[in-house]
Amino acid sequence: MPSRKASIKDARKSKKRTEHNLLQKKAFKKEEKKIDVLVAEKNATELRKQFNVMVSHFDKAAAKGIIHRNKAARKKAQLAKTLAKLSVTA
Repeated sequence: MPSRKASIKDARKSKKRTEHNLLQKKAFKKEEKKIDVLVAEKNATELRKQFNVMVSHFDKAAAKGIIHRNKAARKKAQLAKTLAKLSVTA
């Protein structure tokens, strides 16, 4: 347990930030599940809209340090590949 005032405040800020980051990560997982449902339904138009939203979310999260930039790039590439495959078959 921290003993100095600054350390106590830093621990409090760290806890708050961790909770916020976890909420952001949970939101990503929900969005990814929506995309999985759209892929299963083979709904290309809705998938394209959701893809654009997810790309924006991944870029913002990577910029803020919530997720690593390489993870954001990997997820965007996977989504683009899925979207391209679905667009060709549709």
